[in-house]
Amino acid sequence: MCANSPEPSPVFDPSHTFNSSTPYYFTLVRHGETEANSRNAFIGITDSPLNETGRAQARATAQYLKTQGWNFELILSSPLQRCAETAKIIAETLNRPFHIHPHLIERNYGVFENKTQEEVKLTHPHVLENYLIEKPFVLIPEGESAIELEQRIHDLVWNQIPSKYPEIRHILFITHLNPVRALLRLLGVESWDIYFKKFSNASVTRLRTDLQSTEVMVSDYSCYIDPACNTEGTQEDMAHLK
Repeated sequence: MCANSPEPSPVFDPSHTFNSSTPYYFTLVRHGETEANSRNAFIGITDSPLNETGRAQARATAQYLKTQGWNFELILSSPLQRCAETAKIIAETLNRPFHIHPHLIERNYGVFENKTQEEVKLTHPHVLENYLIEKPFVLIPEGESAIELEQRIHDLVWNQIPSKYPEIRHILFITHLNPVRALLRLLGVESWDIYFKKFSNASVTRLRTDLQSTEVMVSDYSCYIDPACNTEGTQEDMAHLK
């Protein structure tokens, strides 16, 4: 856990909030699995495609989203391949376009990129030790801290979306582990300790928010590992994943 969590947040200013009587519905989907995910390597800005498991996960999640009847007015995706490919699968299933937004890119892991903890320990043992204790706040050499990541997520949600899409309220984000964590913390439903929580590949988190108060409606839900989730047309994918 974070030993010296700063309070209040160095990023979020409570006075800078969007006031609307109509709430947002944000649905957050983490990308499907990659080869680096399968070996538990740090994968930040490294541009890796989905593996076959990741594509099957994305198809299962796409079918799950289709069955929910959520009317997505806007789909935004990170530009990295693993998200763009996940977004393409989901958008085609929902018969909706999607748009790339650079603010949704993953945290830059710098010298940790594409390495396992064991590999990083050989070259940067002290940085790794500090990171594992103070994960959000550590500025990884040649990379970034979670605080820097939160600055761009805050800009996207509190500034760019209300300005560019003033009438849109139902938004699907296809993104990465750390942007999901960042948005949950910025919206006030989690503390800095969220950076120690895992979210499954292709999992769904859904929020209702006016950017001042937030309700978590779905949290880290993975249809492909839920025996009760019977989405039409995904039986073959589900069998592959279980």
